[in-house]
Amino acid sequence: MSVKSKAKEAAVRDYLREHPKAYDREISEATGINARTVCKIRHRIGLPTNPPGFHPGTMRPHPASVKPGEREMDETLAGDQKCLTVKSCDLRTVEQVLDFAKIDTKIWRVTKVVTNSWEVTMRTGQTTRTDGDTTTSKNDVNTYTNFQIKLWLERIVPAATQDAVDSIVESMKKYAPKYPRVIVPSAKPSGDDIMLEISPFDPHLGMLAWKPETGTDWDIRIAVNVLRDAVRNILSRSGSFAIKRIVFPLGQDFYHLNSTEYVTPKAKNVLSVDGRFHKIYLSGYECMRDVIDDCLQVAPVEIKYVPGNHDQATSFVLCHALMAHYDKCKHVSVDLSPKARKAVTHGRVLLCFTHGMSEKARSLPMLFASEFREQFSRCDWFEIHTGHLHHMKEVRITTGDEHDGKTRVRILPSLASLEAYAYEAGWLHHQCAEAYLWSARDAYLGHLSVNAQAESAETEK
Repeated sequence: MSVKSKAKEAAVRDYLREHPKAYDREISEATGINARTVCKIRHRIGLPTNPPGFHPGTMRPHPASVKPGEREMDETLAGDQKCLTVKSCDLRTVEQVLDFAKIDTKIWRVTKVVTNSWEVTMRTGQTTRTDGDTTTSKNDVNTYTNFQIKLWLERIVPAATQDAVDSIVESMKKYAPKYPRVIVPSAKPSGDDIMLEISPFDPHLGMLAWKPETGTDWDIRIAVNVLRDAVRNILSRSGSFAIKRIVFPLGQDFYHLNSTEYVTPKAKNVLSVDGRFHKIYLSGYECMRDVIDDCLQVAPVEIKYVPGNHDQATSFVLCHALMAHYDKCKHVSVDLSPKARKAVTHGRVLLCFTHGMSEKARSLPMLFASEFREQFSRCDWFEIHTGHLHHMKEVRITTGDEHDGKTRVRILPSLASLEAYAYEAGWLHHQCAEAYLWSARDAYLGHLSVNAQAESAETEK
């Protein structure tokens, strides 16, 4: 029996232990397991498929009704999955139910929703009126709507993994080194503060490429050296600006792999990998510590976790480890929110990040404008940076005045070489890392581009 089948059988057993008279459809709704599978599991473990007295043809009555002002909640937890049922007369949306049940959306995500409603007519009281010698009575009957919302949720990060990471992070904080105070340029009277965005997207650390096959070598050593040199080059070339803060979106396929299986998380495509998982992860961790230390010589650093399609888990754990390492350094902050889309404001600028693996480029402005509505209303310059496609592209979305340049989507290039699969498919690109300079007063000041090909050639020598 597979691990998945054992997990399903355990979930059915756990539910029947608490609800011995439950029938197949009820178990299916509570656990998210197909009703036919539930029936087979009950037969396999020697239980009748439905309790005595159950007739499949019998119509199932509506759940017990609730009165206006009343709310009922039933919650079932099975490992890293949870089923939540809420009945009320006023909660009609998933957001309202999550808020009522106090579900932390940083820990849980909704995988399935079932809603239904029904009319309830109920006598709510009796009114008596006396007119002289005549007394009349009537029943007060009201009709109202009951709403039932059923949510299936799963942990974004499995509980065991999260507990292990939290334990490691707390231990690391005890040994976090103390960093000297960073000298931040004072704010100018004009409000022209400078923010440096360093975006070496898609470095795919851990990928293996062979020059005779793909035209360029790429392995752990080359990737680490190229990334370090690219960031140092950017910091050196931006040295003439009084930079007040540095924003570093981390993730964006920083790692080439997400686990020891050496396949992509969703499509399960086999990856060309250099070395063992632990070696790759530790090399990336040490590299990013060096990179952040270099950035701290210039200005405070803000890390924004932006998951890619190769490294949702590995980059998340990397950001966790960096947060612990810099726990005693007030000039490093890490945004660990699991949301795929992040944003930062700087004066008149709203700068947004996403990997771009799921959304269409033309839909991104409306997504970010809705998700970050308050920040969007306060800014005059709106720009979105994505990766994933490994080539440079710019899309302008016009809403109203075509000359305002407010909404722009930039697809940033990849720092990594081509692997064999990409080379055979003809996905050629120019290897480089980019950085952008943003003024609190004048918005976009320009950007820097570092050629990674030249860097890697020097590294190989």
